[in-house]
Amino acid sequence: MAIKAFSGVRTEEIAKIEWDMIHFDQNCIILPARITKITQRRTIALKPNLKAWIEPFKGCRGRGCAKWSKPHCVFQSWNRFGITKGIHVGGNKFRNSYISFRVAETKDVPPCFLRKRQQSSHYSTRIP
Repeated sequence: MAIKAFSGVRTEEIAKIEWDMIHFDQNCIILPARITKITQRRTIALKPNLKAWIEPFKGCRGRGCAKWSKPHCVFQSWNRFGITKGIHVGGNKFRNSYISFRVAETKDVPPCFLRKRQQSSHYSTRIP
């Protein structure tokens, strides 16, 4: 879940991510086209906070979490955990929060955010 929270990786991608896609030495996660939504290779920055969370697993092999084989399993597991804590976790809250954080950090609205805005009029692209 740390990868999902601190990288903007989609639930569908988290279910398929493998440890060899995480490049600790290059500070990035490289998702191959075969697991991304738009079937294009994606490189994601491995920020210091995420690196600290997952560094104890450095050297692991295989899938990031063999327990979850399908995207809905990831969501259901997280949702059950949220219920025990009294938190409504929702399907994309980690990804949406990450996008908001990146926009605030970089003062740059990524193209994916602009595409999302076109689908929903409640998003604003103005940066203070």
